[in-house]
Amino acid sequence: MDPGIIKKVTDKLFKYSLPDDATDELKDNNPVTAAEIADAMISGKAIEIKNANIEGMLELDCCIIKEKIYIENSTVKDSILCDSSNFEKLLYFNKCTFNGEVHFTSSKFYKDFQMNGCIFKSSLNLSYSEIDGFLNMENGHYDNEVDLCYTCIKKYSTFKNSIFKSKL
Repeated sequence: MDPGIIKKVTDKLFKYSLPDDATDELKDNNPVTAAEIADAMISGKAIEIKNANIEGMLELDCCIIKEKIYIENSTVKDSILCDSSNFEKLLYFNKCTFNGEVHFTSSKFYKDFQMNGCIFKSSLNLSYSEIDGFLNMENGHYDNEVDLCYTCIKKYSTFKNSIFKSKL
């Protein structure tokens, strides 16, 4: 493993980080898998990922995620499909690119759900979900449909400086 890559897995944390100046080649040759992330989430670990490529579909159905999820400046190559799951802590994506569909349907978020500065190349679906905190979708770029049908946001939502190329 490259000396600039940090992979730390403990009872409470799954951390995977590449240097801020990581090249696309380094990211492509050292991806983190969605399966690793899903296993860590389900086993109660906090997630911290930075400057990485995430490969494989991340699928979580009827799960309880007890710890925070923090993913920054990373590319999710495939889809994220979460249905009827509960997120007890912060879910934070910052400056991430999502190549596949992103669905968090019929899910409950007990804290904030932040997707600041993210690029969605496929659809984003939060339908039938409930967010107790706030929903931050600022500075985003949405190439396809964003579905917020029957989504309940208890605090507030913000879409400041976002670009929607399809229907909201």
